[in-house]
Amino acid sequence: GWEAELSNIEYNLVTIAGFAATATATEPDLEPVLLSWERIFQRCLQTLTATSDYKDILKWWASPKIEAAHQQPFERLEKQTLVRYSQTFARMLCYVIRTAPDLFEDDTATGITFTQDQWKSIKEVQSAAAVAVADDDQLDTKLMKLIIILITQETSQLYMYESPVMHYLAVRGINPQTSRFYPSFRYTTILAQIIWVIRLLILELAVSEHGWPELDIPSRVETGTVAGAVAVRIHQLRREYLCEGSFSPASSILSQLAFGQKQNRIQPSGLNIYWADDQ
Repeated sequence: GWEAELSNIEYNLVTIAGFAATATATEPDLEPVLLSWERIFQRCLQTLTATSDYKDILKWWASPKIEAAHQQPFERLEKQTLVRYSQTFARMLCYVIRTAPDLFEDDTATGITFTQDQWKSIKEVQSAAAVAVADDDQLDTKLMKLIIILITQETSQLYMYESPVMHYLAVRGINPQTSRFYPSFRYTTILAQIIWVIRLLILELAVSEHGWPELDIPSRVETGTVAGAVAVRIHQLRREYLCEGSFSPASSILSQLAFGQKQNRIQPSGLNIYWADDQ
């Protein structure tokens, strides 16, 4: 669980939580990354808007079940809600960039584990950010590549918190005001925000309005030149990266979200919940 994962770190819980905090004015190196993330987020929202008439596609997209569509489609949220959700994901990007060691072989400050591809992609983002200009397409491409590597990581052979996404979420469970873990009803909100953004990002991979040629991601129009190809791509990507039991970060989040929601129904709202790694 969380306690076991974080107990071997030399820092206290409050210091560990600081690695996942919102970027500050004292971190100018993160500013280009956050601006790039906002451009990517808006691009993904354009894709969601462009597919809003395809209700059957979006009902499948909203479902965590492999063989059943959701009754309601995956839809755009209100503006202020989108701001909060975007900030939650932005803090994950800050976390992985802050904790990536200078050398792949070095230990990380919080015990987070990176694959070599993830570490290399983080360094590429840092290099691109260091020379970024306004509306920098190169930085956007590098950051999107990193995001894809993080959220599509194959997890069948991993301990849960070996996924950087899940390690970030473990750290987000710390309440820096109390040096304790947030109660379930607070933590499930964070999980719900992350899973919504991951769905949005994978939708961008599936039916991108503009495509990402540098990353070999076709646009929806390009995919649709082959009869039935859009439906095939939708089902392939959601089964691989968004459904329960899919050996992906999203699957782990869905398991924790279901566990947390169960606890919310049976426990007082102020009770702290122990999050085991098999829940």
